[in-house]
Amino acid sequence: MIEPKHSTTKVLPARYSQNPASKKMRDYRKKHPEYTERRKAMNRNRRLKLLDSLGERKCVRCGYDKDIRALHIGHKNGGAYLQRRNMNMQTMYMFYLRNLDIAKMDLEVICANCNAIQQANDREFSWYRKKIKEQNSETD
Repeated sequence: MIEPKHSTTKVLPARYSQNPASKKMRDYRKKHPEYTERRKAMNRNRRLKLLDSLGERKCVRCGYDKDIRALHIGHKNGGAYLQRRNMNMQTMYMFYLRNLDIAKMDLEVICANCNAIQQANDREFSWYRKKIKEQNSETD
């Protein structure tokens, strides 16, 4: 009998698979929900510190300042996609809080709408990159 080439079960990528350290951490978070809440609070505080260090808590483009939850920390010259691939939010906040001069050169406070417009203009959406890549490959 010939074995099938492909398994019928879904295979998860290595980062989600049977990594014992990841499983141990998932189990810990299930048993200790306060750990997750503490981490969220720490990241919220780091975000607020970074917002304050970048200047006023309002969008530099449209001036929006009604709700802080709608304010994002955006990259002035794009490149957020590549940075997100190399570091998580916690690491990014810590890096920029330790290097405020770099933060002031690279980052700006921007509202969610202006950020979405900038990402579309910079073509940072993955579906948009795929679509452009497909169009370019068809024309070649």
